[in-house]
Amino acid sequence: MARVALVVWNEQEAAEHAARLRASGHEVSAVAKASTSMLKQLRAAAPEALIIDLNRMPSHGIQVGLAIRKIPLIFIEGDPEKTEKARAKVPTATYTTWKKLPALLKRVGSLAPSTSSGSPMDLYKETPVATKLGLDKVKTIVAIDAPRAFLHLVPEGVEVVEEGQNADAVFCFATSARELQDRIETLAVRVPVWIAWRKGAGELTMYSVREIAFSAGLVDYKICGIDKQWSAMLFTRRKAKSK
Repeated sequence: MARVALVVWNEQEAAEHAARLRASGHEVSAVAKASTSMLKQLRAAAPEALIIDLNRMPSHGIQVGLAIRKIPLIFIEGDPEKTEKARAKVPTATYTTWKKLPALLKRVGSLAPSTSSGSPMDLYKETPVATKLGLDKVKTIVAIDAPRAFLHLVPEGVEVVEEGQNADAVFCFATSARELQDRIETLAVRVPVWIAWRKGAGELTMYSVREIAFSAGLVDYKICGIDKQWSAMLFTRRKAKSK
């Protein structure tokens, strides 16, 4: 059976997928959190293939794929637009679905090492922040406690309305866990919603924001660095599991 490394940007889902692969006899090392040592860990695992899920934080997944060389890459297809972007950046990778993955791993030895046409940061450099945040596709937004720098990103013609009004998109800038906990239930009924936190501020991090949002039944599916001070994740309601 295959020795593989798995990148899924959700700890629970990473564990579930890894368990299923191990039950099929594969040796699996799984990564669910970004860190400075992550790429070293993946390379040190010396897998026969690296499996990257594009269903969550696809831009991060593509960047990992761009950074890893000489290892066959298997991308689990997600949003069609993001998948096509991955194909353009890493055309020699293999693209499949979770359902088809078991059959693919039976011939993992025949997969060629991946090459790419760019560097890990190319993807992020080419897209304006306003576009990453979807500000080019809306007419109205709510911007809760937004800093002036964010408001300067809002394109001309997009109206910033009061918190209680209807809007096409909601952005909440939080500076403390207590503040976010007090707001999260209200935010949860206005999904999709962007939740932003200060980089390196200590109390709020990507993981604590995600934990608070998960408690309200939300799930993240996109992350964006707004500027040198702020990062944000986009959340929606978690789908109920089918019986």
